[in-house]
Order: sequence, then C-alpha cells, then structure tokens
Amino acid sequence: MASQLGCAACHGTDGDGGVGPKWAGMWGREVELSDDQYVTFDEQYVTRSVREPDAERQAGDWVRMPAFGPELLDDHDLTALIAYLRELGGDS
Repeated sequence: MASQLGCAACHGTDGDGGVGPKWAGMWGREVELSDDQYVTFDEQYVTRSVREPDAERQAGDWVRMPAFGPELLDDHDLTALIAYLRELGGDS
C-alpha cells in the first residue's frame, strides 16, 4: 500500500524517513508537532496525518504531504496502512 500510493518515496522504503518523517520505530512514541505540541504516534494521529496532513504537522523541515481523502485511500486501505506502521515498531 505505501509503495503503491507513493508514501515510500518520502517516508523511505523501510519507513526510515527521507523528505518526510520516519515511520520505523515510531508507533506509540511522542511526536513533536510544528506548533510545539506533542501527540502520540498512534491510529488517531496517523488517520489525521493522512486525511488532513497540515492539522498536526510534525516539527521539522518536511516536504508538504498531500491529503489522502477516502476517494484516494479508502478506510480499508487506511486500516492496512496503519497495521503496517504498527508492524514497523515502537513502544507499543
């Protein structure tokens, strides 16, 4: 899924990051946002990040991510993407 949608081009083929934030090892960790707030890298955060990327943008100089609404990424595929990110590891 991540490769088909082009996610890996920015987030890395193994989720190790690049022009976008890394995914590997992030599940359950605190993420600093561009507004100096912190959120947990979890299902809610990933869903918001995919659907409305600017709502909770990670701190750092990242290329702006496009929004992936249901017409581009349906809920079933979003759930599969979340499962993949969970498999990449982290605290929980």
